[in-house]
Amino acid sequence: MKKNEAAFKLAGIFAIMTLFLIQFQNCAPVSPINGAIQNIDGEVRVIDDWNADSLLFFSKTATATPNVSTLNIDGFCNRKAKNMEVFWYLIDPSQPNLDISQGVAYCNNGAFRVSVNTEALQCNKTYSLMAGFDGVKKAEISVRRPCIN
Repeated sequence: MKKNEAAFKLAGIFAIMTLFLIQFQNCAPVSPINGAIQNIDGEVRVIDDWNADSLLFFSKTATATPNVSTLNIDGFCNRKAKNMEVFWYLIDPSQPNLDISQGVAYCNNGAFRVSVNTEALQCNKTYSLMAGFDGVKKAEISVRRPCIN
């Protein structure tokens, strides 16, 4: 009799919990969200704009590879700035008014890439690469070219 009594209590608890939890069930059909990103081209994208800054480099420093003349430096930009021009310039901090190199990159899908020619850089010297919209500095990264032994 004790087995039946325990089984009856367990079935009762199970029935009460089922009735209690049924109120949280949602049987409504799923409707698409307006403005949702539809992945047509297979590209992976960040869903939320967690980056409050309009421009940001991935790291604080970039080091050129020996015997390679171009250094690609990537960064984040706000996705709302799609196809906007990111103006960049490379300076020697000891001569901040003299641009060593400059150019334009484009914000695309929340990222931008700056390609710097490292042949004109002295080895083991640190330079500053600054980037911004409309000439206003928004992001900065230190650039170095190691010496070849």
